[in-house]
Amino acid sequence: MITQVWYVPCRTNIRMSDEGMKMYRKLMWAAAAVLALAPFEVQATTLAFRSETQNAQFTATGALTISDALDSAGGYDVTGIGGTVGGPNGGAIAGLVTNPGAPSADDDGSRVYDNVVFPSGPWVDASGLLFAAGGHDYNLYSKRWIYSLSSFNPAGNDILGRLSVMNIPEPATWLMMGLGFAALGAAGGRSSRRECRTAFD
Repeated sequence: MITQVWYVPCRTNIRMSDEGMKMYRKLMWAAAAVLALAPFEVQATTLAFRSETQNAQFTATGALTISDALDSAGGYDVTGIGGTVGGPNGGAIAGLVTNPGAPSADDDGSRVYDNVVFPSGPWVDASGLLFAAGGHDYNLYSKRWIYSLSSFNPAGNDILGRLSVMNIPEPATWLMMGLGFAALGAAGGRSSRRECRTAFD
C-alpha cells in the first residue's frame, strides 16, 4: 500500500469577536476625530539643538519651541527654550530672555539678540538667541556659518563652536504612526493561511 501526502493551501478565517469589533470601531472613530480636528490646533514646532564650543569647554543642549509661521525677518520666532548648559558654572536653562521688539533685534545694554531661527542658511543670525542658565546669560549667534557662544560666565566668553538643529516629530505624527501599525495589525490578524495535510491511500 502506497500512501501519498499532498499539501494543499487552505484558508482559515479568524473572525473578530463582538467585543473586538466594537474596540476596532471605537479606534477608527477616534482616529477620524483626531484627523478632523488636527488642522484647527495651534501649531508650534519643537527643534532639538546642540551647541558645542571648539575647545569643548561648554555644551548647550535642549529643545527650542518655535512659531509655525515665518516672521517679517524670514525666520521663526523662538517662543521657548529648555535644556542644559554643560561646563564650568553651567546649569539648567532657565528660559529665553524675552525680546520685546521681535523679530527685530533688541539691545539690552549688554547683548544684541532677536530670538529667531532660520529655515536655511545659518540657523541663527548675528543677533542670535539669548537665554539664561546657571546664573549667567548666554548669547548663541553666528557670523555666516561660524557660530559663537558668548557669555559673562567668568569661565569663558565668546567662544567659537558649532550648532546642530533637528526636527522633533510632533505628537500627532506619533499618533498617526501608531494608528497605521494598529490598522496593519488588525488587517493581518483577520485572516491567516496555513497548509492542510491530506493523505490518500
